[in-house]
Amino acid sequence: MDLSIQGRVALICGASAGLGLACAKRLAQEGAQVALCGRHPVRLQAACDQILEETGISPLPLTADLSRPEEIERLHHQLIEQFGRIEILIHNGGGPAAGNFFEHSDSRWQEACDLVLMSFVRLCRLMLPVMEAQRWGRVVSITSRAAREPTPDLVLSAAFRAGISAVVHTLARQMAGANVLINAVLPGPYNTDRLQELLMMQAERQGVDALSFIQQSAQELPAGRFGEPEELAAVVAMLVSERNGYLTGASIPIDGGAMMGVW
Repeated sequence: MDLSIQGRVALICGASAGLGLACAKRLAQEGAQVALCGRHPVRLQAACDQILEETGISPLPLTADLSRPEEIERLHHQLIEQFGRIEILIHNGGGPAAGNFFEHSDSRWQEACDLVLMSFVRLCRLMLPVMEAQRWGRVVSITSRAAREPTPDLVLSAAFRAGISAVVHTLARQMAGANVLINAVLPGPYNTDRLQELLMMQAERQGVDALSFIQQSAQELPAGRFGEPEELAAVVAMLVSERNGYLTGASIPIDGGAMMGVW
């Protein structure tokens, strides 16, 4: 399927590894001009080198901590200076600290808010007016299944990713007339370093063997396995393409059938 995004300028956040890197690779394969954002310059450059080797597209590496508003402003300035426009935004990032409600201080709540929710708010505040003026834009926030089905050990992630879903729906109604479509995807368990970290933490708390716990967790899923980042990237690529002309304001589970709820 031709996604018709060749030459489109795309910013992918949290792109040095995992789901973000998979999305950046897929958009580069489709011919988009990709800018990769991450906090660690060495890892970010390694991701850019990998994409160049695999696709022939040379990404623009942009180091930024999205929990800091001044760095988001600098990121926006660099994008406009380099390309003169921004057409695709994929909002993604590391999750906040795991733990139950009583384990988190006020400072942790504030840090999680800045990292997860406010990073999305601030990016949209700067970049949506550019997309609106162009009469074309696509935004996808990669959140979590926990936004719809919270778990006790991911209360920070659940609270602020659910907030993103509310912002997505609100902005989608406001921007649809300008052909700026805004959606969220809610991943379940994918083969990423973050998932391994969380499962090992759970295994340690339960006092069980980590490898056996991880294998059992995969087998208990309806699909019988964890998702691969490339599978999520394929859906995201469609959402930010010309092939999507009408789907906006949605929060879409991509979890191999793991979510229990109907809505």
